[in-house]
Amino acid sequence: MRLSISQSHYVWALSSVLGLSYDWASERSVPMEYVFDNAPKPERRDIQEAMDYSETIYADHFSGHYSFRSREEVAGLQAVDLFAWTCYQAGRRTRFDVPMKALAERLWNSFNFRDGGEWCTIQSLNRKGLEMWVKEAYGSPEDLRLREYKQKQREARMPKPKKPA
Repeated sequence: MRLSISQSHYVWALSSVLGLSYDWASERSVPMEYVFDNAPKPERRDIQEAMDYSETIYADHFSGHYSFRSREEVAGLQAVDLFAWTCYQAGRRTRFDVPMKALAERLWNSFNFRDGGEWCTIQSLNRKGLEMWVKEAYGSPEDLRLREYKQKQREARMPKPKKPA
Protein backbone atom coordinates (compact mmCIF):
# COMPACT_ATOMS: atom_id res chain seq x y z
CA MET A 1 0.00 0.00 0.00
CA ARG A 2 2.79 2.44 0.84
CA LEU A 3 4.36 1.83 -2.55
CA SER A 4 1.22 3.02 -4.31
CA ILE A 5 1.18 6.25 -2.30
CA SER A 6 4.72 7.06 -1.11
CA GLN A 7 7.64 5.80 0.96
CA SER A 8 7.39 9.01 2.99
CA HIS A 9 5.28 8.63 6.14
CA TYR A 10 4.41 12.32 5.88
CA VAL A 11 3.01 11.96 2.36
CA TRP A 12 1.18 8.78 3.33
CA ALA A 13 -0.47 10.68 6.19
CA LEU A 14 -1.24 13.62 3.91
CA SER A 15 -2.87 11.37 1.35
CA SER A 16 -4.93 9.80 4.10
CA VAL A 17 -6.44 13.10 5.28
CA LEU A 18 -6.95 15.10 2.08
CA GLY A 19 -10.42 13.65 1.59
CA LEU A 20 -11.29 14.59 5.17
CA SER A 21 -10.17 18.17 4.55
CA TYR A 22 -12.32 18.27 1.43
CA ASP A 23 -15.34 17.03 3.40
CA TRP A 24 -14.73 19.59 6.16
CA ALA A 25 -14.41 22.50 3.72
CA SER A 26 -17.40 21.38 1.64
CA GLU A 27 -19.68 21.05 4.67
CA ARG A 28 -18.82 24.62 5.68
CA SER A 29 -18.62 26.09 2.16
CA VAL A 30 -15.21 27.57 2.92
CA PRO A 31 -12.19 27.82 0.63
CA MET A 32 -9.01 26.07 1.72
CA GLU A 33 -5.39 27.01 1.27
CA TYR A 34 -2.79 24.33 1.97
CA VAL A 35 0.65 25.62 2.93
CA PHE A 36 3.52 23.17 3.20
CA ASP A 37 6.90 23.80 4.71
CA ASN A 38 9.63 23.91 2.08
CA ALA A 39 10.58 20.33 1.36
CA PRO A 40 13.45 18.58 -0.40
CA LYS A 41 12.75 17.86 -4.07
CA PRO A 42 11.64 14.19 -3.69
CA GLU A 43 9.18 14.99 -0.88
CA ARG A 44 7.97 18.09 -2.66
CA ARG A 45 7.27 16.01 -5.77
CA ASP A 46 5.40 13.43 -3.68
CA ILE A 47 3.31 16.17 -2.04
CA GLN A 48 2.53 17.70 -5.44
CA GLU A 49 1.49 14.29 -6.74
CA ALA A 50 -0.74 13.70 -3.70
CA MET A 51 -2.40 17.06 -4.29
CA ASP A 52 -2.72 16.50 -8.04
CA TYR A 53 -4.17 13.04 -7.53
CA SER A 54 -6.66 14.39 -4.99
CA GLU A 55 -7.65 16.99 -7.57
CA THR A 56 -8.69 14.16 -9.91
CA ILE A 57 -11.16 13.02 -7.24
CA TYR A 58 -12.23 16.40 -5.82
CA ALA A 59 -12.13 18.81 -8.75
CA ASP A 60 -11.31 22.49 -8.17
CA HIS A 61 -10.34 21.99 -4.54
CA PHE A 62 -6.60 21.33 -4.50
CA SER A 63 -5.06 22.59 -7.74
CA GLY A 64 -3.94 26.19 -7.29
CA HIS A 65 -4.80 26.07 -3.57
CA TYR A 66 -1.46 24.97 -2.16
CA SER A 67 2.04 26.33 -1.91
CA PHE A 68 5.41 25.67 -0.33
CA ARG A 69 6.66 28.36 2.03
CA SER A 70 9.24 28.79 4.75
CA ARG A 71 8.21 28.38 8.38
CA GLU A 72 10.05 31.64 9.04
CA GLU A 73 7.53 33.40 6.76
CA VAL A 74 4.35 31.60 7.83
CA ALA A 75 3.66 31.46 11.54
CA GLY A 76 0.88 28.93 10.91
CA LEU A 77 3.49 26.34 9.97
CA GLN A 78 5.03 26.72 13.41
CA ALA A 79 1.61 26.59 15.09
CA VAL A 80 0.60 23.43 13.27
CA ASP A 81 3.83 21.73 14.41
CA LEU A 82 2.87 22.50 18.01
CA PHE A 83 -0.67 21.25 17.43
CA ALA A 84 0.61 18.06 15.76
CA TRP A 85 2.98 17.40 18.66
CA THR A 86 0.12 17.91 21.10
CA CYS A 87 -2.10 15.49 19.16
CA TYR A 88 0.76 12.98 19.07
CA GLN A 89 1.06 13.21 22.86
CA ALA A 90 -2.71 12.79 23.26
CA GLY A 91 -2.66 9.81 20.88
CA ARG A 92 0.08 8.08 22.84
CA ARG A 93 -1.89 8.61 26.03
CA THR A 94 -5.10 7.29 24.47
CA ARG A 95 -3.51 4.34 22.70
CA PHE A 96 -0.64 3.29 24.94
CA ASP A 97 -1.42 4.91 28.30
CA VAL A 98 1.75 7.02 28.12
CA PRO A 99 1.42 10.15 30.31
CA MET A 100 1.35 13.43 28.38
CA LYS A 101 3.99 16.08 28.95
CA ALA A 102 2.60 18.89 31.15
CA LEU A 103 2.70 21.44 28.32
CA ALA A 104 0.95 19.03 25.96
CA GLU A 105 -1.77 18.40 28.56
CA ARG A 106 -2.44 22.14 28.93
CA LEU A 107 -2.45 22.66 25.17
CA TRP A 108 -4.67 19.63 24.56
CA ASN A 109 -7.25 20.90 27.03
CA SER A 110 -7.12 24.33 25.44
CA PHE A 111 -7.39 23.02 21.86
CA ASN A 112 -9.85 20.24 22.50
CA PHE A 113 -12.41 22.06 24.61
CA ARG A 114 -12.40 25.33 22.71
CA ASP A 115 -15.82 26.98 22.61
CA GLY A 116 -17.18 24.45 25.09
CA GLY A 117 -17.11 21.42 22.80
CA GLU A 118 -14.71 18.78 21.65
CA TRP A 119 -13.48 19.48 18.13
CA CYS A 120 -10.47 17.20 17.94
CA THR A 121 -10.68 13.42 17.79
CA ILE A 122 -7.91 10.86 18.25
CA GLN A 123 -8.16 8.05 15.73
CA SER A 124 -5.79 5.15 15.41
CA LEU A 125 -5.63 1.58 14.21
CA ASN A 126 -4.19 -1.33 16.11
CA ARG A 127 -2.34 -3.98 14.14
CA LYS A 128 -5.47 -6.06 13.55
CA GLY A 129 -7.40 -2.99 12.37
CA LEU A 130 -4.58 -2.00 10.04
CA GLU A 131 -4.43 -5.52 8.59
CA MET A 132 -8.19 -5.45 7.99
CA TRP A 133 -7.95 -2.05 6.32
CA VAL A 134 -5.15 -3.22 4.01
CA LYS A 135 -7.12 -6.35 3.06
CA GLU A 136 -10.16 -4.21 2.22
CA ALA A 137 -8.23 -1.51 0.38
CA TYR A 138 -5.69 -3.62 -1.51
CA GLY A 139 -6.96 -4.27 -5.02
CA SER A 140 -10.01 -2.04 -4.54
CA PRO A 141 -11.04 0.23 -7.41
CA GLU A 142 -9.52 3.20 -5.54
CA ASP A 143 -6.24 1.33 -4.96
CA LEU A 144 -6.05 0.32 -8.63
CA ARG A 145 -6.84 3.87 -9.76
CA LEU A 146 -4.09 5.23 -7.50
CA ARG A 147 -1.58 2.67 -8.76
CA GLU A 148 -2.40 3.54 -12.36
CA TYR A 149 -1.99 7.25 -11.61
CA LYS A 150 1.38 6.69 -9.88
CA GLN A 151 2.60 4.55 -12.79
CA LYS A 152 1.73 7.32 -15.25
CA GLN A 153 3.58 9.82 -13.07
CA ARG A 154 6.68 7.59 -12.98
CA GLU A 155 6.56 7.13 -16.74
CA ALA A 156 6.22 10.89 -17.29
CA ARG A 157 9.40 11.46 -15.24
CA MET A 158 11.45 8.93 -17.20
CA PRO A 159 14.00 10.50 -19.55
CA LYS A 160 12.86 10.40 -23.15
CA PRO A 161 15.12 8.44 -25.51
CA LYS A 162 17.11 10.62 -27.84
CA LYS A 163 16.18 10.38 -31.49
CA PRO A 164 18.99 9.33 -33.80
CA ALA A 165 20.51 12.20 -35.73
